[in-house]
Amino acid sequence: MALNLRPISGFANMPVLDLESGAVLGRVLDWIFDVPKQKLVAFVLNRGSVLAPAQVLVPTDIVEYGPKMILARNRNALIHPKEVVGLLELMKLHPNLLGLTATSVEGKLLGKINDCDIDTISSIVQRYHIGAPLVALTQPDLLLPASRFVRTDKGRIIFDVSTQPTKTLAESQQTQTETA
Repeated sequence: MALNLRPISGFANMPVLDLESGAVLGRVLDWIFDVPKQKLVAFVLNRGSVLAPAQVLVPTDIVEYGPKMILARNRNALIHPKEVVGLLELMKLHPNLLGLTATSVEGKLLGKINDCDIDTISSIVQRYHIGAPLVALTQPDLLLPASRFVRTDKGRIIFDVSTQPTKTLAESQQTQTETA
């Protein structure tokens, strides 16, 4: 996997540090995507107190994604969601992308989105990890490139899987092992 590709699930509970002081500003509680644009727009932070207002960190205020932490520009990088145009609406429409149903253009159920790999430089989704539906015991988990994304419709993400053979998650992991 390229150095700048990271699974979004790897950010869960990751501390966010202030570059200036080194202080922990909070931990990643959730993330918000603009699903039609396939873009990560913010991380929602747990500030450690029930009384603390919700705060988000947008990718433009991230200096670096470390292996075990995120470095924010400074303490002022944490803002209320209403300070980002359209963020509250996105939070209502597509809370975090994971768990959304994935279907083919033809209407075949592919499964649920278990994870996605984002490019930490552009914040754009590069690949989707799709877990096979429980009713399809023989269907493997899939790893679909973002180029297969077609649209969203009523809480589902629709992919074009008819043009090329799709890689299963197991095949992708085998290829990565062979090239390492």
